[in-house]
Amino acid sequence: MVLSLILDDCLIHNSFGVIIKGAASVHAREDHGGAPQQDTVSIPRGQRERVAMVGHELRHISAGGSFGERAMLCEHPPYNVTVIADELIHVLLIDRTLYARSFGAHKLEWEKKVEFVNQSPLLRHLTPAIQNLLMENLKPREIQFGNRFIKQGGVCNSLFFVCSGWGKVIADLRISRTQYEAMKATSRSKEKSSGRKTISCDREYIHTKKLDPSRPLSVINRRKYMQEFGYVAVETLLRQREVPVTTTGPNDVIGDIEVIMNFPTYCASVECIETLHVYELSKFDFYQIVNHRSTETDDLLRNGALAKLCFRAQRLKNIPLYTLLYEQALTPVKEPTRKASLWAQKANQIRTINKMVSSLSKIQRTPAVDKTNSSKEAEKRYKNGGDSLVKTTNEITTLITY
Repeated sequence: MVLSLILDDCLIHNSFGVIIKGAASVHAREDHGGAPQQDTVSIPRGQRERVAMVGHELRHISAGGSFGERAMLCEHPPYNVTVIADELIHVLLIDRTLYARSFGAHKLEWEKKVEFVNQSPLLRHLTPAIQNLLMENLKPREIQFGNRFIKQGGVCNSLFFVCSGWGKVIADLRISRTQYEAMKATSRSKEKSSGRKTISCDREYIHTKKLDPSRPLSVINRRKYMQEFGYVAVETLLRQREVPVTTTGPNDVIGDIEVIMNFPTYCASVECIETLHVYELSKFDFYQIVNHRSTETDDLLRNGALAKLCFRAQRLKNIPLYTLLYEQALTPVKEPTRKASLWAQKANQIRTINKMVSSLSKIQRTPAVDKTNSSKEAEKRYKNGGDSLVKTTNEITTLITY
């Protein structure tokens, strides 16, 4: 059945849906309560009213995207998310009978996701509602033997949960040196302000007569090195650029260090030593689903990343990048204090001026009839007081004008 929806219509169907044209947004509430299932309901456009009714926005679904996989496997699925049309969309709705007859491979893939999440030591502590959100955003990937699907220095946009297979984690000395110098340059201002030096700040690379594998090797240097030490020495030098770090296997997470430390690029490469099956989760979905909704799982992932950094910092002394990352991970992060806006500062200053003016007017104002002195002296004193009041007010106003 093909259904057309206008802007701000809500989809709460007990069906599997595929968006043919248009886009929609997915929302979820914090309490995960059971709401009455309806075909279409109108959603308010106001941000506060919409959040109060359907929860915060998690992700967007464009043309070709799907939703409602969980409803095909459970007879009475819990109300989990709400899909709202962002524009005029055309949705293909598939009931349970047609889904079981035509989408057997998709159903098998979903059952594998459910089995993996329930057996994962990291993800099985999530609530059923959060698990459903997570499984809808996990993307299965299969990498063959010998392929390097993560390259050091590449942009870190996702993290990977290993389901089966093994991979080899490799660090390139040249890229590690570049990442270390860039990270050290950004943290240099903080170290000067705090007056504290880390262990890795004073570390220097050892230079000998032989070429440093962590530095770029030009054609002239390679030719001179080959004439002096031979062809085998040059090949050995090139192989020494990559250092094996560790291996990764089932129930491990790839990219957790970069996500936890908010590092923009991968700090190591991963090469398959056998067929590797992983589930990919984008950083945005991780922050929206796991980081903001399950502190226990986020703490487990953080502790695992700290253990990896501690092991690499102790084992790989020639790569100071891991030592610097470990030290920054142990340093407590101070929450930045937000400064008041310029408009709020102006309002506070005007409020203070009004209070000072009112207090000065009460103190310096004299009564209209003065019994002790003559009327001329009282009038003169009142005039002088008024001039001083105007002068004080002008001085205060000048101080806040900029």
